[in-house]
Amino acid sequence: MEERGYRHHELDALAAYALDALDAPEQASLATHLATCAACRHALSELRLAASLLPYSLCEVEPPAHLRRQILAAARRTLQAPPRE
Repeated sequence: MEERGYRHHELDALAAYALDALDAPEQASLATHLATCAACRHALSELRLAASLLPYSLCEVEPPAHLRRQILAAARRTLQAPPRE
């Protein structure tokens, strides 16, 4: 089945690429393909735009008060790296 001239597995790979979700060999292979395929570069551009809008599609939720206390306590227990010079 095709959608806008792409096979679905190619769209899946492009979507994963847009989200930096491919392993290094898959990413390198797709990057090579993108260097020569304007249609896939265009599709990737659209997917990156859609991905950039995802955070705005979520409803804001107030976290439970105990969660803040737990996170701050865990941060206090975690060794911190010294500042970089």
